[in-house]
Amino acid sequence: MFYTHSIPRFLQKIFPGYVCSIPEKEKVLYISFDDGPTPEVTAEVLAILNLYKVQATFFCLGKNIEKHPETLRAVVAANHTIANHSYSHQNAWRMPVQTLLDEVLFTQKLLTEYQKDASKLFRPPYGKILPKQAKALRNKGFKLIMWEVLSGDFDRRLAPEKILKKTLQKARNGSIIVFHDSTKAQRNLLYVLPKALKYWTRAGYRFKRL
Repeated sequence: MFYTHSIPRFLQKIFPGYVCSIPEKEKVLYISFDDGPTPEVTAEVLAILNLYKVQATFFCLGKNIEKHPETLRAVVAANHTIANHSYSHQNAWRMPVQTLLDEVLFTQKLLTEYQKDASKLFRPPYGKILPKQAKALRNKGFKLIMWEVLSGDFDRRLAPEKILKKTLQKARNGSIIVFHDSTKAQRNLLYVLPKALKYWTRAGYRFKRL
């Protein structure tokens, strides 16, 4: 499994249609979560976020919204942003444009049932999307949100201490940071998240939703 923990800003400028960070002169971070809602994980994440008074963005899977509506209601009730991560979490490189579009539009319909003004933010699973797919989504009003820092909490080969160290090293003003509220990431996430938030809070960072 190959992935990079961070995307340099000079590369971000080459692909301006994909949002990886937000220009910020002050100490501001954008915390996000992929793959939920997952009851046994998302509930703990909400508790940690509440402890540190952090607002975040949750990129949700349509299939999990259908399975766990009460968990999504809890996310909305806590005043976090809910956003679109497709319905089934397939690799878009292997999907026809219309199939991906149908998944995203259906998931967006589900989101609006819980938050009428749900933002049209889409993060492609695995960060993989073809230019023609991106164009089709933009034509439907979606903004494509990627990341600057990928925590790697889903990687069970990595020790949580290493994940924490890399995440803290890579984050900087305006970074969009990705965690995962999934059972696969649970062990690493619940170790890293509170420690990272404690560190950033003490360092004077504030947190905004996308």
